[in-house]
Amino acid sequence: MGVPVMEYIRKRRLSLASVELYKGRKIIDIAFDYGYETQSGFTKAFRKEYGYNPTQYAVRMAGCQKLSYRRKKYFKTRRLFYGSYNYLKAVI
Repeated sequence: MGVPVMEYIRKRRLSLASVELYKGRKIIDIAFDYGYETQSGFTKAFRKEYGYNPTQYAVRMAGCQKLSYRRKKYFKTRRLFYGSYNYLKAVI
């Protein structure tokens, strides 16, 4: 893969931690679960990897989830009105 083993492990841990943030868990709990001794160490590593601190990341992901819900709701109502999604695709 061209990536040192420890860097891969660090990135993998942070990737899994980001999923936990998306689910709404507390940052301190996530930090300890993924092998960081302090919340500040986890926050520093997370910011270096993703460009946002964990709180900002969770807020941004919550915003994406709301947008996704709005899209699903929009297309659901469109399907009820037009009968099927395929009809909507053909019209557009």
